[in-house]
Amino acid sequence: TTHQHTSPHTTQHTFIYMGQQNTKGGGGGGGGYKQHQGLASRKLETEDDVIAAIEAEATAVVRADRDAALLKLEHMHNELSCPDCTYPLVFGVAGVKRSGKTRLVKLLSNEQRLVEAGYRVCSILHQDHYFKEPVCMPKVVVKCSETGETYTQANWEVPESVKWEEFLLSVYQARHTHTIRCDVCVKKNTKKAGSKRRTDDDTTKNTTSTHERRVVVLEGALLYTNSPLVHLLDKLVFLTLSKAECERRSSTNEVLPEYFHNVIWPSFRANNRGILDVEEPAVLSGEESPKAVLNNAVPYLLGTPHKAKQGRDLLRNALNTE
Repeated sequence: TTHQHTSPHTTQHTFIYMGQQNTKGGGGGGGGYKQHQGLASRKLETEDDVIAAIEAEATAVVRADRDAALLKLEHMHNELSCPDCTYPLVFGVAGVKRSGKTRLVKLLSNEQRLVEAGYRVCSILHQDHYFKEPVCMPKVVVKCSETGETYTQANWEVPESVKWEEFLLSVYQARHTHTIRCDVCVKKNTKKAGSKRRTDDDTTKNTTSTHERRVVVLEGALLYTNSPLVHLLDKLVFLTLSKAECERRSSTNEVLPEYFHNVIWPSFRANNRGILDVEEPAVLSGEESPKAVLNNAVPYLLGTPHKAKQGRDLLRNALNTE
């Protein structure tokens, strides 16, 4: 069975079900559908039956993955509870779409001022890599003004579309991997392994400068919507844009105006209202040059005075713009 899906982005994709063809990723922000094996052996009379079967199978996989991830999270949390070990800092870079989040993360990873202050970025995790399969996401209906056609599209702009347990597990694993162990934990881990040979994790206490502070960086538009993840952050940089600038940048990425006005912008406003109620996040203007954004972000990450008032004013105006 072949079914045509036209994204609210201008590209078209053909999805062939019955486990016959794997699709290429849609334009919303995540990966495409995976092959669903075994569907060809079922008696599926209509296209709706095929879609329902895929959704049921994908939902079951997500539920199983979620339960497994929760068990691993509990174990990882217990492993990261020693007060004498030195755990990596966790920096977050969030913000509206097309605001320069990924670019800022790349600049931070090689920023000499951080290195000179003893920081080393050792792991970068992107929220976009943890989207659910589109069949498991909430759906939105978008009508194209040019053609008059109506499209049903997976909604990439809401927290419900992210596999948060898997993302959190990856964060814990990164912290675990890059922890500088105290002598007691080194001995305990060596004893557990049943050998005097130390693992790579155990040797970090002896091979790493005591002045180095490792950093795990998280990046994504929806970071601030997940409370457990926010609690893991030591610092959060939030990049914002005016609605006009966000729309202009989105249009260069082949996003239809209807999808921007009906999905992207309302979701941004709904997801981030609480940021202005707390003092901690450094809200920076993504409309400045990449170098200017970097120069505003680095002092904040180092704990020195920084300029964030302009960004907060811009965010306040953006959140009040329908």
